[in-house]
Amino acid sequence: MSALSKEEIEAKKKRFFEMLKDYDFICLSREKQSEMVGVDRVTLWKWQKEIPAKEWEKIRDDGRRRYAEYAPQIDAALIKKCLKGSEKAMEIFYQKYEGWSPKHTTENINKEPIDQGTKDQIMAAWIKANPKKAKQLLEPTTLEVQEPKQAESNG
Repeated sequence: MSALSKEEIEAKKKRFFEMLKDYDFICLSREKQSEMVGVDRVTLWKWQKEIPAKEWEKIRDDGRRRYAEYAPQIDAALIKKCLKGSEKAMEIFYQKYEGWSPKHTTENINKEPIDQGTKDQIMAAWIKANPKKAKQLLEPTTLEVQEPKQAESNG
């Protein structure tokens, strides 16, 4: 592979920064991004580090806004899966609403006993400890998919 000129590198860098405005591009693996831009993953990582924190947060917020209208339905589906006993759904739930990570569990194993309980007991304990948040998440209005209203026909 031949070495790129300074102009070619700058053009690829500019293209990378433009592509970061596309949330679907951001969600791709670094491997796929590097293939699309035409440079290695380390180069993309270095370029991304050049982006000021405020600008990077703006890019991420723009992406989040794109999916915000689906959040209540996604949260409701997550809660349903938790209540049916899905361990993965419970893990995602606790990560999102409690800031939990598997690392917390590993750190706490030797520090204090953990009350395991059943999945239903654990979920019930969380709901009891967080009644307002639970009520918001479990309200029936968030559990229903809104269908478009059909125009009335006169005839």
